[in-house]
Formats: sequence, structure tokens, C-alpha cells
Amino acid sequence: MENTGSTDSEGERTTSEGELPGPSRQDWELAFRALRERLARDGSVSTVALRREPEKREGIADARSLVVGLTFFDPDSAPERGISVPDFKFHHLGRSFYSEEEAEKHEAETIEEAEEASLKVSTVLPEEPQ
Repeated sequence: MENTGSTDSEGERTTSEGELPGPSRQDWELAFRALRERLARDGSVSTVALRREPEKREGIADARSLVVGLTFFDPDSAPERGISVPDFKFHHLGRSFYSEEEAEKHEAETIEEAEEASLKVSTVLPEEPQ
């Protein structure tokens, strides 16, 4: 269901009657800060660990919607939704977030594994008769 609400002057999400509010601008800023800190320190963070961070440190009751939002975050559409674009890049793969450097390493490892697997398959399979 699409949220047809808007953002008030203090960054709080407002909604039409009967709808659940989305994360506020402040909640997004806290989530981006937690993600930036974890990626700077470790290079990657699981969605579960990232969810616990704002719940524990910032008192956000349920950060699940923020983590889901980060999973599908589109910096191009963020300003029209009232969300500031973070000053760092991040990637999501599987159940984890990665810094740009870690994502590049992960992609290179995946390509290398695929190439090795391809070589093994081509040396194992017999040629088909013509």
C-alpha cells in the first residue's frame, strides 16, 4: 500500500486517516548514521545487527521498516520522499549491507568463483558426438 502522507515542517511523517506513519526524517538520519558507522568500522553489517543498533542506542521501538527501507533505498527518489541522501554509498546483498569497497571485493570473488566453476565443468564434460 502506498503511503499518501506527507512530511511536516519538523520532518515527522503525517498520513491520511487509518494509515500507519512511515519513518520520520530523524529516524532515517539515525539509520544512515548507524549504517555509516558500522560500514566504516567493519565493511559490512547484517540486517539483523543493523536493526538492533537504532533500537538499542536510539530508542526506536521497531527499526524493521527502516532496515527494509534501506534495503530498497533509491537515492534518486529520496528527496521527493523527504529523505536526505546520505553522504556515503552502500550496497545490499542477501541479508547484509556492504560498503562500496567490500561490495567490489565480494563481486570480484563471485566472478572468480564462477570462472573456476566454469573451467571445472568444461574439463569434466565429455565432448558430444557430431
